[in-house]
Amino acid sequence: MESKIGITLACPTCGSQELEKLDVADGVEPDSARVRCKSCGALLGTWGEVKAQAKRVALDRVRLKFRNTFKGLKGWKLK
Repeated sequence: MESKIGITLACPTCGSQELEKLDVADGVEPDSARVRCKSCGALLGTWGEVKAQAKRVALDRVRLKFRNTFKGLKGWKLK
């Protein structure tokens, strides 16, 4: 059974999903590359920070799904 977790990256300022990585040369995308919103120009942090945030969101969703799977079972306690 395979489930996918969809993560949408969006600008917290304007909500646009059009983001661009700056400081990228020759197709290399270092974690230190800055990420900017194409619509409003807001800087969102580095590519490494954006990826880390996406991973945290995905992990939170997995935890919630897991917790809801075992919800209501007596004698079980999830930490």
